[in-house]
Amino acid sequence: VTIYYLKEGHNNSYYVPVTKYVNDGRDKVKIIVDELSSNHVYNSNLMSYLNSNAKLEAANLEDDTLHLKFNQYILSDLKEEPILEEVVYTIGLSIQDNYQVNQVSFEVGEKEIYKTVLKTLD
Repeated sequence: VTIYYLKEGHNNSYYVPVTKYVNDGRDKVKIIVDELSSNHVYNSNLMSYLNSNAKLEAANLEDDTLHLKFNQYILSDLKEEPILEEVVYTIGLSIQDNYQVNQVSFEVGEKEIYKTVLKTLD
């Protein structure tokens, strides 16, 4: 499974892919979210902004869109942006490297809170 983390340095931000070998039967998307929400990042220069209480409740593939249903801890602040840009990118890039989908829909409860396009159609 390839998981993207954020690295900041020299006044720039980069998304760095990290390959993790897992043989425990979990779906790749579950591994991605579990790793990004974990407090344990193997390299101190790599960061994840996903709240450690964020949990993936369901993942469904429908017409080239991966629908990810989360608990409310995916939200950064209800008064401002619902999901941090860094969270969208780390999850989106990780999904793009591991699945053949064009879009990722982020949902809380029954409401879509953000949709990102991963690939352009030719």
